Amino acid sequence: VALEKKHLSVFEKGFDFGETKAKKEICGVVEGSAAWKAGLRNGQAMVGVDMHFDPEKQATITIKENNKDKKITFYPAKQTEEKIPQYIIEK
Repeated sequence: VALEKKHLSVFEKGFDFGETKAKKEICGVVEGSAAWKAGLRNGQAMVGVDMHFDPEKQATITIKENNKDKKITFYPAKQTEEKIPQYIIEK
């Protein structure tokens, strides 16, 4: 067993889920987040959402674009700023 410091992936939606759900319109997209990099933008009409609130499970947000449904997929995660001590079990 070894102790190493590593950056970890933590859950981050990358947009304001509560306001988006209430308005059925994408709100509060964080520039530079995984959602932003995937193409999610404020003001897009939201048709559906499939999100598991787990940084290792892909999220799919369905928006309406040019009168067609478009799926935007991304992993809702960001790296921790600081390295976190982790025990590594060597095989």
